[in-house]
Amino acid sequence: MTRLRMLGLSALVAALAASSALADERPIETYYASLSAWDHVDGMGHRLTTVAAILWQDRANFHNRHLRDPSDVGDNYFRRKENRRRIPALVANGRMDDLTVQRILRAEPRVRVDRYADRLEVTVETNGGAPGPLND
Repeated sequence: MTRLRMLGLSALVAALAASSALADERPIETYYASLSAWDHVDGMGHRLTTVAAILWQDRANFHNRHLRDPSDVGDNYFRRKENRRRIPALVANGRMDDLTVQRILRAEPRVRVDRYADRLEVTVETNGGAPGPLND
């Protein structure tokens, strides 16, 4: 093989790898949820103190207890209890700024959750879809 062909083949392989990496960055699934008062407490009425616990309770309420807010949207993955057990690890692998964490812990925001193979990306939204103030 000529040197020019080898360089061309190497460039093609690099381009394919880069496009594959970009495809991996698209969420597998996205859902929206209003994190209401019942999502902030466990089944025994104890206040939940982590974002992962609140998200887990929200999905359990949605799928098992049918406690849903009008703006809640379903998802396919967390329908199964064994998949909900992955929420703490997925949240730990994701990115969330401190203000988002505080909004989820202190208020009842509407969130957008993007699920990737290895993480959850969570953002707080307002009616228009943009991040809002702490007391949303």
